[in-house]
Amino acid sequence: MALTLTIDDSDDELEIPAEFRTPFTQRSPVGLSKASFAVGSLNRKASEDLDLTLGSEIEDFSDDAINNKMDIDLLDKSDLTYGVKSEKPPRTTSSTSVMTTDVKPALTKKAKVLSTSLGATPAKPKEQQSLNVDMPHNNLKPRAQYQNTNLPDQVQADHCWAKKFLPTMMLWAGSQESLWSIPGATLLTHIQIVFQAVYPELNLAIVQNGAVFSLTVQRLSEWQSNFGSTAIAIIFKFLTSNNDCDPEVLAGLLLKNFAFIFEDMDKCEPDGAFRSAFMLQLLGKAHLSAVNGHAIVPTLKTKDLASKRMASVIAFCATVLERAVTLISEGDIKVENILASTPSHSKLNIKLPKVLNK
Repeated sequence: MALTLTIDDSDDELEIPAEFRTPFTQRSPVGLSKASFAVGSLNRKASEDLDLTLGSEIEDFSDDAINNKMDIDLLDKSDLTYGVKSEKPPRTTSSTSVMTTDVKPALTKKAKVLSTSLGATPAKPKEQQSLNVDMPHNNLKPRAQYQNTNLPDQVQADHCWAKKFLPTMMLWAGSQESLWSIPGATLLTHIQIVFQAVYPELNLAIVQNGAVFSLTVQRLSEWQSNFGSTAIAIIFKFLTSNNDCDPEVLAGLLLKNFAFIFEDMDKCEPDGAFRSAFMLQLLGKAHLSAVNGHAIVPTLKTKDLASKRMASVIAFCATVLERAVTLISEGDIKVENILASTPSHSKLNIKLPKVLNK
């Protein structure tokens, strides 16, 4: 296939070199004296450069020519000569030596994928799960600063806190071997059990040193101290009712053979131990009245606690009675001072020495 360009007013002939290596580059600085063309086949790869050798001549023309005539004759495939331009060999700018060794890859355990049912959401990690606690950690404060207004709103709405929850906690505490030294972890566990039984709809997690825990500790402390003040009031009333004997002397007689704990203080028979009027009064006023109306908690066996497991409370009553009688007999508590500082028809105003309050 031949390509011929014919112009009427032709100038000097322009020879086209046989091979063109740089497409669209002018080699002559004057006008269009020489031109290079590149013809690429659409079916060829982009990496191949084809050289086209034309079998025709293109005659040069002047700029002044206006009436031009162009005849185009298509070339045959047989007239085309194709030349494949070889790529330059790669040039090495730097060399690197690499040594390979056969190393067995470390065995890794595959993560276990748990299949979940459609619509089910995977469980959150423990640290992301928000617990419904009675008191957030940021709001914790010293135990003595808590008041009933710090309790959850649902607890303040009714009287179950004072009439159900606290009596049940005092009933349980009275069954412990040591009423004065209950471990904090043990106390927290049983507070949670009783709270869940009294307030099942709240589903709160009790936090140590939170409002529920701290107020429970305060009420238990008041319950414990009430044994001592009640015992002093009972002994004081008995001593002041016997005008024929000095209170300190009579208190010393009560301490002899621990007569104050027997039903018959003159005989002190073993069958009558822990059945004295002092013991029954103290047990009734300080403990039984406090636990009245407690909740029924099968986990704690509250029925047995209220009827059988009171050995610790009874021993506690005997101990505080002994301390009250001893304080009076040794003169640490002066009966005449109490009578002088207490107005008629009012509660006893008993002041203990500072040494005893340490």
